[in-house]
Amino acid sequence: MRVYIKDLRTTCSVPGCSVAVENCQLDHIIPWGEGGPTTPWNIHPLCVFHHIQKTEGRLQCYPLPDGTVLFLVDGIPVFSIPDGPLSKSNKTWGTKFGKYMERRIAA
Repeated sequence: MRVYIKDLRTTCSVPGCSVAVENCQLDHIIPWGEGGPTTPWNIHPLCVFHHIQKTEGRLQCYPLPDGTVLFLVDGIPVFSIPDGPLSKSNKTWGTKFGKYMERRIAA
């Protein structure tokens, strides 16, 4: 599950953060102590700085059904869309593995 989650993104999931996913910690979006499950849709990579901000309550985030994460940064909504090799985004050239599997399943 760790490899899958880290391959959904290339950097920390906070928009604008450039810390490589390899240097990030995996964080439960809905905290485990509050009933958040340990599943790929509820875990995302955060750099140490943003992980501390989230733990302290200065950064809120909410998972959305399509894999996007909604962040509230100073009360302003900002969306984080997965862009890694296993994502379904079109941010890089070629076919992403997620889109490939989606087509294979549909066929």
